[in-house]
Amino acid sequence: MSSEAPALRRSLGALDLILIGVGATIGAGIFVLAGTAAAQWAGPAVTVSFILAALGCLCGALCYAELAVLMPQAGSAYTYARVATGPLIGWLVGWNLVLEYLVCAATVAARRSSAESDATAMKLKPRSM
Repeated sequence: MSSEAPALRRSLGALDLILIGVGATIGAGIFVLAGTAAAQWAGPAVTVSFILAALGCLCGALCYAELAVLMPQAGSAYTYARVATGPLIGWLVGWNLVLEYLVCAATVAARRSSAESDATAMKLKPRSM
């Protein structure tokens, strides 16, 4: 067994990964789902629902902070799963992250195209007299 880490070709830089993650998270979370969730389930208590969501995000952030302190490598869920449970689980978690970003990007794209379609349809409607 070699002590060297397997060599993978890096095709995305740090900025690319940050922009994908932030775009998918903010796009799907704020612009696509928040209005629908507030209208259908939260109602007037939308502020309370956002506070509860923020507490859930805080718990997740604290878990990642603890993992980052315990493990000597910088990384994400992929790195933590690989170190803690082995390369197979790390590989599965890595592809799960790719699937998550694909679904988030598709949700944002579908909502954006729907909004554009609605805006175009409103401009093309003849005025009623």
